[in-house]
Amino acid sequence: MDADSGYGAVWPGSLVLGAGVGITLSAPSAAGLRALDSAFSGEAAGIINVVRYVTAALVVSAGTLVFLGEGAARLGAVLRGAGVAEPGTHTADRLLSGAAQPGGQAAGPAVREAFHRATAAGLAEGFSSVMLWLGVLALAAIPAWLVLMPGRSRSADGDAASG
Repeated sequence: MDADSGYGAVWPGSLVLGAGVGITLSAPSAAGLRALDSAFSGEAAGIINVVRYVTAALVVSAGTLVFLGEGAARLGAVLRGAGVAEPGTHTADRLLSGAAQPGGQAAGPAVREAFHRATAAGLAEGFSSVMLWLGVLALAAIPAWLVLMPGRSRSADGDAASG
């Protein structure tokens, strides 16, 4: 992806990510609850939800670090290519988060345009990097899903039991 990419470039990765999230969220819950006696289902559901929330917080934190790191690197590279001095880390983070406007009021039109192009390129690079790693994690979840979600089991009387 780049700064000019449209939705057509985003949807394939989003599709893989959505499938991975669905697999990742449903498989551990179902396997964990199925493995326990029903008397413990409340506690198990609580533990599963806490683990899910903590994991989500860690993924968002790691994703933010990847987004800012890769985005700032691309922003700096585009500015260097345009002959404009790179902003400091704090300013780059503010540009990529939308907290600062590219170029500022004191800069001339050429510098403002370079900052706009660089910020757009940094946003696209940061987003692409995060989506790539989320896709890798989603694909890596497939073997875990296959292990945790066995096929239908047989009950003692030979009928297929839901599993």
